[in-house]
Amino acid sequence: MFTISILISLLAFFYLLGKAADLVIYNIRIVGEKLGIKIFFLGILLGFFTSLPEFAVGINATINNISAVSVGNLLGGIVVLFSFILGLSVVLNRNIITNEKKLISLLLVFIYFLLPLFLGFNRYLSSVDGVILISLYLILIYYLYWQQKKDRKSTSNLIIHKDKITRSILLVILGLVLVVVISNIVIRFTSVLLTQWAIPPFLVGLILFSLGTNLPEIMVTVRSWRRNIKDLSLSNLIGSGMANIFILGFLSLIKPITIKAATSFYSLIFFMILLFGLVLIFYRSDRRLTRPEGIVLLFIYLTFLISEISWMFFID
Repeated sequence: MFTISILISLLAFFYLLGKAADLVIYNIRIVGEKLGIKIFFLGILLGFFTSLPEFAVGINATINNISAVSVGNLLGGIVVLFSFILGLSVVLNRNIITNEKKLISLLLVFIYFLLPLFLGFNRYLSSVDGVILISLYLILIYYLYWQQKKDRKSTSNLIIHKDKITRSILLVILGLVLVVVISNIVIRFTSVLLTQWAIPPFLVGLILFSLGTNLPEIMVTVRSWRRNIKDLSLSNLIGSGMANIFILGFLSLIKPITIKAATSFYSLIFFMILLFGLVLIFYRSDRRLTRPEGIVLLFIYLTFLISEISWMFFID
């Protein structure tokens, strides 16, 4: 009876999670249209707020002197974003049209993602490294804003109703809060359910890592594809990944981070370079992301998980 109650609760919360994501997506489109800001850029800003769970985990880990947890969570989370979540989106939505004009922006973002790995090659992220990561985040945000401002149509003829804009912005904020809170509830319920079914702790961790702090991004991305606002789903992933690096920089400002020179760290570098290279190739080829390419991304995610677990149990 307890298990059935948990299952019913999970279904109800997933429904509410979808509605909360819809609230964000519907109103952020209104904000973009009224202010003449492209959805792509708004999605990048949205990605920062859907990364608030990572921020909470990172602050808690730093305070408790286990900053290695936050490094793994933040950098590993980027692999989850662009392999599991992007791959799943492409598979579910078949062919996804891409925009070659955004290729340079995507390349710069991926270089930014890799930067902490190279800064941390000396096994240490200092406060200076933190300043570099935060400064480059702000520069990249400004560059992306400048790009969308240059490309957008003239907004001189737009009639802006302040009341409606304010209402839409407040609804976006409300939707974001609900997405983050309900995602956390879903993860807790899922953990209880898996434990009730006597599933091995190893597998529980594997499943929760796939969802974990990335559930808000998963929900916003999937609902964006369904509502045919594809720019929002991709830019939300980009914004969330950028926010992860910003958070890493912020944490190293609070307290310098020592990185364990483990095999898994070098494995992470390899997978991130491989993943970003493939995404760039897929993004440019045929001006679309296809279902076979989505399957490749999901395979990379599975391989990444297996390799990280192997290093953890058999090598490190």
